[in-house]
Parts: sequence; structure tokens; C-alpha cells
Amino acid sequence: DQQEVDIWIQDLRRGSRTRLSNEGSMELTRCWTPDGERIVFFTFPPTRTIFMRDLDPTAPLDSVASGMFPSLSSDGKLMVYEAQDSDGTHIELLDMTGSADPVTLISGQGRYRNPRISPDDRYIAYASDETGNDEIYLRTFPQGSHPARVSLEGGVDLVWTRDGKRIIYHDNEGLFVVEVVRDPRLELSRPVKLFDAKKGDFMLNRSFTVSPEGDRLVLVRKARPEISKTSADIVMVESWRRLLGDSSR
Repeated sequence: DQQEVDIWIQDLRRGSRTRLSNEGSMELTRCWTPDGERIVFFTFPPTRTIFMRDLDPTAPLDSVASGMFPSLSSDGKLMVYEAQDSDGTHIELLDMTGSADPVTLISGQGRYRNPRISPDDRYIAYASDETGNDEIYLRTFPQGSHPARVSLEGGVDLVWTRDGKRIIYHDNEGLFVVEVVRDPRLELSRPVKLFDAKKGDFMLNRSFTVSPEGDRLVLVRKARPEISKTSADIVMVESWRRLLGDSSR
């Protein structure tokens, strides 16, 4: 049987939950619009389609593109996402302000997946197995040039902190953080492991994020098998930057 996954909105202050989608497929959220009024998500199977919807379960779905894992620029005018065709998996760029067709931004040998635009719109981070192993990379945006490797020993998905000074990624074994210095030139620190977060225990793939203030990490943890085989818990890690030795946070 086809598994169904719906989009829910959790009010962290009130503790209430609202189901936003129920389309009879797997619906996976990826990002909010900059004004916080809409959610961008994608569905599959049978097709991989990106949609937008107002924060109202009765609002109509707006089809945006064929693909997965969208990410919006800070003004909502540009969107990048993972697309597949006969040539493989690549990253496309779509101008949301007009009717122009999407253009291929990053492609080549291997798969290019899970793109994330930096908060200042200067860079795009993504995962690729172009060297034979999954790693996290960085390129200029929107040019898609000057690739720089972020991870050193594997990486499959990532988020930016809101200030754009850090990339947090996972490699199916743990969460890591890399410091990003943008001026006067791009410099990346060595990855620092925050904590163990094995794929078997946490639903890490596209299921972790950082709060807007940057002080909390939110992950989805699988329930213990003796409790449930299908449910999961939302885990919030507060003051995570203290793991980096920053006692002021």
C-alpha cells in the first residue's frame, strides 16, 4: 500500500496542531514563504510536484513546478529545487515573478540534491555524490559557480542558520556545524560534530531545522518500536551553540 504523509502546523506556544494537507500521497514540507503566510511543499508519488498553499486547509493548492525539495530566496522571487530527467538529478532555478521556464542551475556527473539558498541570497548549498560519496557543497548564487566543499566525510542534507553564518548538516550518523565567513572572501571552518543523531533513531532526511532566533534545533525522532512503528516525536534542542563552547548562548 502507498504510504500517506500529510503536512501539519504545530503552534509551539499553544500546543495546538492543524492538518494543512490531505492529498492521499506523501506530502513533505520544505519551506515557508518569506512573509510566513504560505507553505511550499511537494508531493509524490505518482508525480513529484511542488505546491504552495495558504495556511488554511480549505485553500486551493497552487502548482508551482515539477520537482522536489524547494528553497526560496529571501524575497520569494526565486526558487531552486531538485529535478529529475533522463540525464539524472540536477538543481533548477525558477523565477517566481513571471512565466519563464525554469533553467538548470547545477548539473553534471552524479546527483545534485537538497538545495538551500543562504539567507543573504549570495550562496546556494546542496548535496552531491559527484565524487562517489554524498557531500555538502557551496556555490555562488544565482550564478551557480565557484563550488566549495563544506563537509569532509559525508553529508546528505542541511540547513542555514538565519544569520547565514553557519551551515548545519547531517551524514546519517550525526549533526555537524560549519562556520561560514563571507567577507572579504569565503572561508569555511572544519566541521564540528554537535551530537550523534543516527538515521535509525531520527527522521533526519528533510526533518530538522533551526529556529528563526538561531537558538533552538528542532528534529523529528522516531518513536520506540515497542510504542509505535509509525509515530514520531518532535525534539527541541535549546541553546545548542553551547555545544560549540559558546557559554553566552
